[in-house]
Amino acid sequence: MFLLKWFKIQLQVLKLYIISDENYRKKIYKKRFNKEMNLNDPKTFNEKINYRILKDRNPLYTKLADKIQVREYIKDKIGEQYLIPILGIYDSPKEINYETLPEKFVLKCNHDSGSVIICEDKSNFNLKKANNKLKLHLKSNMYAKTREWHYKNITPKILCEEYLDIYYEENKKPIPEDYRLHCFHGKVEFIELQFNKFKEKKFINIYDKNWNIQPFKMGFDNSNFTVEKPNKIDKIIELSEILCNDLDYCRVDFFVTKDRIYFAEITFTPCNGLDLITPEDWDYKLGKKWTLKTNQLTNQFNSNEKNYF
Repeated sequence: MFLLKWFKIQLQVLKLYIISDENYRKKIYKKRFNKEMNLNDPKTFNEKINYRILKDRNPLYTKLADKIQVREYIKDKIGEQYLIPILGIYDSPKEINYETLPEKFVLKCNHDSGSVIICEDKSNFNLKKANNKLKLHLKSNMYAKTREWHYKNITPKILCEEYLDIYYEENKKPIPEDYRLHCFHGKVEFIELQFNKFKEKKFINIYDKNWNIQPFKMGFDNSNFTVEKPNKIDKIIELSEILCNDLDYCRVDFFVTKDRIYFAEITFTPCNGLDLITPEDWDYKLGKKWTLKTNQLTNQFNSNEKNYF
């Protein structure tokens, strides 16, 4: 299994030499939405995400996509009290001394997505399986897999973070795994809540800042239960708008425990520009919230092109 996954990683790298980024993105966009992508005059939210991937080479995106480097940005902007405490940073799984780690902890790579390993009971933790997963992710490059360029030049490392108890309610009320705030030109426009993210039946609810559920979906059905407005949501909105103040669009994610708010990540290209937004006209409505400076981006792309693969 390890060799098969390693072989797939090598195929992804090989494809970089066979198909250009633009042709690759046009191909997967058409496969997803059954229509051509408009890059000359992008209108929809997804088209603008793809335009950013191909044209906007702002080096800040790479820094903030790196789960290690972004910590300095968070510390400077809102304070280190919102950072999840780190137990260790490693170049290889061989460097991890599991005996010194607490009973609960979280492992992840800094340069990609999907590498998260949650340990809730060290006595039942499959160390070999965890190490093999980390080895594969260290060898992979998100740019080769998805053509999201800002992941390409992140130096792969492993983080070990403190375990956060987000399922703290004694009465077992539904609790979202994280809070995802979509910000346009310095303002939060809508909030995405995910439930059962790591289970078969996943739900996503979309709210505005006043906690009104919105008439569109993002890939998944709404929950079949009512979610009360969280006590900490106003503070989360405030923090998000501080973090996104200098950005035309980004998604800011937070974890919430019983007593604390913790920063999770900043995302610039959610769902790789392939989010299935329904009804379809909402893809256009969300796109209108984002004003692209297309001439400026193209010039930036041309001037910086030599710095990238």
